[in-house]
Amino acid sequence: MADGSCELRPVTIQIGNSELLGELIEHFARSGFATRAVGATEVGVDLPDAPDHEQGKREVGAHLLVWAVLHPEDPGVLVD
Repeated sequence: MADGSCELRPVTIQIGNSELLGELIEHFARSGFATRAVGATEVGVDLPDAPDHEQGKREVGAHLLVWAVLHPEDPGVLVD
């Protein structure tokens, strides 16, 4: 959209340990991402001010790398 606002679909991240889901959600929320648990081991993540879905997905991916450094035992994967 011309005004910079658009409806973006969240990127889904999956982790193996459901006990880390809350921490993963907090990790992204602290950095301004919108998050929503979509299962015991999945979270939908979106960056509301990203100009488009591809940019938002890149930024989620970059931030997931930070998570992976902090949690090498369960680095998470982008599902979509």
